[in-house]
Amino acid sequence: MQCCALCCCKKSLARKRNHRVWSRQSAWWSGIWFTFINLAFIISAIASFTGSVYLSTSVDSASSGTLGTIKSGQDIVAGLPVSINASFTSLKGIVNQTADSALHIIDFNSLQTTGVTPNMNALANGIQATQDNITAMLTQGDAISTTKVNTLSIAIQVNTTTTNDRADLAAWKANQQTFSGSGGATYVYSGTDLNQNAFDVASAAALGMTTGLQQSPDGSSTLSPLQNLGLNSYAAQIRDVVTNLPININTLMMNGTNTFKVSAIGALNVAQNSIGSSLAPFQGSAGNSLTNIYNQVSGIFTQVRTYNSYRHIVMAVLSAIILLILVVVNIGAVMKKPRVVKGCNFTAIGFYALIQLLALILYISAMLIGDACSLTFDYSPPPISIALDPFTQTSVNNVFILRDQCKQNQSLLTIATNLGYLNASSINMTKIASDQLESLDFSPIANSWNLSSSISINPSPTQKLSALTSLDTTGLNVTTLNNISTNALPALRNALTNLRDVYNVAITTSNGNSGLTFSPSSQAAAVVNAGYADFVSKLTTRRDALNAFLAVNGSIDQMQNSITSMISSVQSLNTSTHNAINNANTIPGYYNSSISSLGYFSGNATNNLTIAIPQIKNQTISSVGGVQNTLYASLTCQSLAENIFVIQDALCGRFMGGLDAVWFAYYVIGVFSFLSIPAFIYFANVMGASRRHSGSVDVEATYGASPKYKKGHSQRQPQIERSVHIN
Repeated sequence: MQCCALCCCKKSLARKRNHRVWSRQSAWWSGIWFTFINLAFIISAIASFTGSVYLSTSVDSASSGTLGTIKSGQDIVAGLPVSINASFTSLKGIVNQTADSALHIIDFNSLQTTGVTPNMNALANGIQATQDNITAMLTQGDAISTTKVNTLSIAIQVNTTTTNDRADLAAWKANQQTFSGSGGATYVYSGTDLNQNAFDVASAAALGMTTGLQQSPDGSSTLSPLQNLGLNSYAAQIRDVVTNLPININTLMMNGTNTFKVSAIGALNVAQNSIGSSLAPFQGSAGNSLTNIYNQVSGIFTQVRTYNSYRHIVMAVLSAIILLILVVVNIGAVMKKPRVVKGCNFTAIGFYALIQLLALILYISAMLIGDACSLTFDYSPPPISIALDPFTQTSVNNVFILRDQCKQNQSLLTIATNLGYLNASSINMTKIASDQLESLDFSPIANSWNLSSSISINPSPTQKLSALTSLDTTGLNVTTLNNISTNALPALRNALTNLRDVYNVAITTSNGNSGLTFSPSSQAAAVVNAGYADFVSKLTTRRDALNAFLAVNGSIDQMQNSITSMISSVQSLNTSTHNAINNANTIPGYYNSSISSLGYFSGNATNNLTIAIPQIKNQTISSVGGVQNTLYASLTCQSLAENIFVIQDALCGRFMGGLDAVWFAYYVIGVFSFLSIPAFIYFANVMGASRRHSGSVDVEATYGASPKYKKGHSQRQPQIERSVHIN
């Protein structure tokens, strides 16, 4: 009875549970809740992990912002000497430019109007024209010399011929002459037709002609001192002086300004050293303080980043555990294991409580940090500084004053002066530099230049032309040539004509077999005829040579034409030479006029500079203020303010955002975790009832199972009714 009652009760219980839990509507709602809680857990886990990452990046941003702020301060402080030096370098450049601006006061166009440039150009043109004349003269002189050489060569030929004729006559009379076909016989001239005087006169006339030509003018020799004077390059040198005259004058004036520049730059160096000495204590103190703060903050943030890494790992593990719970629950759901779903859900209750506690702690932390941010960054000076000691309070207040003034693009020097770290008068670049420049002497700009050296030409035109102006032209006369033309040459022509006639008479006589004495005296007629034929041949050869000299366009005519040409050429060359000498004597006057004109130009320039110096001085002093403004602009600390705002954004923006994301995600997880307990249990029950209804075996189906039987008896399978009948 007890067994039957027990079985009956279990069956009844199973039927009631099946009837109570499972239905299509309950299965549908349990699935919706299961899915919703899954999504809520997944989204919250992702949100918590993302918030954790956001916290990590905010810590990194705060670290970089804080260290960047300190580093910006270090860079600005360390760059103070560089900025001061750059400013004074700029000011020195302005001083140099202002001094050089004096050069622009000089009107170089007046070089033309005062006559400096025209006279120098006239000098160059005169030198060039002289060189052209000398070139033509040398060409003409070379032509005269060539004609002389050619004419002298003809005269020497004539002289040689007459000399040989005279010598042959003596030989014919004194020496036995051999001849072809003589058979050993010889002859001497014993006639009277070959007049010795004719030979002597011809030889003397030819010698006189040769001597006269040798003494005639030689153009090349006379003009040899004019060779290679280099007047072309000298004229080019003068033109270069004209071209570079403004540059040369400018260079001389720059030399005059160097004294002023040296004094001005020395004064500015004194001002720079004064300001540098005033800034040195501030720079050293601020630099050391910033270095110490940087090292301390860097160490703190190193530890913060380490702990932040641990925090991130812990939060990542918490997010992973949440996802692990979901994975296990979903595995139980997929495998239709209700007991797995329930067991995992009950096991995680403690974890759910931990998450809810963390959400509460993080929420309280977020509230406190938000209030701290508001008290720290929303007011200047921050109210939080009231709780600090006086020294720290002053430092904190100064930091926020620094931030606000840097944000307004104020210079670090201005801020340091406002905060009392620097004495305003000790770094007043405008006053210090202006006082130094005010004491300078600007007069060297106008008084220390000598322009006469700007057109210095070496050698002077007088020296360069001395070879022409002192040329000996006595050799360029035609007296010798006129004597040759009127006396020597006609005498030579007559002497040669007379000698030719003598030869003709002797030839006629010899053809008559007269005038020779043979040895031995008795000779055959053939031998005598051969002797006379030989003698006539000799006479004919010599006469023909004279005929060639005396022929039309022969040697005598050629010499006559050459002498006439030489007379004309020498006369022309003599005229050209004297004209060139006269012109050359006037050329140095252009140079002297240039020097005088340059002196006039120099006087005007000096007067103009003297008048302009006060204005130049005022411009130089007024430029100091602009340089100081540039210096202050180069030392703006806007980047430092930006880094402070980066810190503020990292702590009160990114960090708070990440913290809010984490605590809210944990809060959602905590809420839904406790909601998930009944939901997951209900889902597990529905899942179990669904399996029993479909005939599947589940662990909970053992409520209606029979007890195990002893060995030898068959086991009875549990029977679950598919429907419930109530009587």
